[in-house]
Amino acid sequence: HRYCVDCFANLITEKDLNDKNQLLLTYKTFDNIFTDTKGLKMPSSILLKISNICLTIFEKKFGDIKIEKKIVIQLINDATKKITKTTSTLNSPCKDHYMYIIELLFRTKIYKECKWITSKVHNKEIQQADKLKIFRNN
Repeated sequence: HRYCVDCFANLITEKDLNDKNQLLLTYKTFDNIFTDTKGLKMPSSILLKISNICLTIFEKKFGDIKIEKKIVIQLINDATKKITKTTSTLNSPCKDHYMYIIELLFRTKIYKECKWITSKVHNKEIQQADKLKIFRNN
């Protein structure tokens, strides 16, 4: 996606480096930074709200629909319904950009969850194989 000024303004906020709530890296010197310089960029309240809605829906629904087809579409549909009830961001000219972020969030979460389940199953298989080796050696 190309650079969008509206998305940049709506999805990212900046904090002043002198703000006590600003998280700075440990053992990093900030001697070369001027006082008017902004700190790390952080997600805006809109992006946090969208992310929280998506993650809540994922946690509630994924266990029930993980063996079905078109999981991402189901999750996106539920998320867009809830997001449009709480905020008007999906009615903006940047709707496609928001939808891209939502889809990417769900795809990433599904990938992570499936990797975690796979590694759990793999670890169980290794543990069972180790138990069988113990019985064979007796």
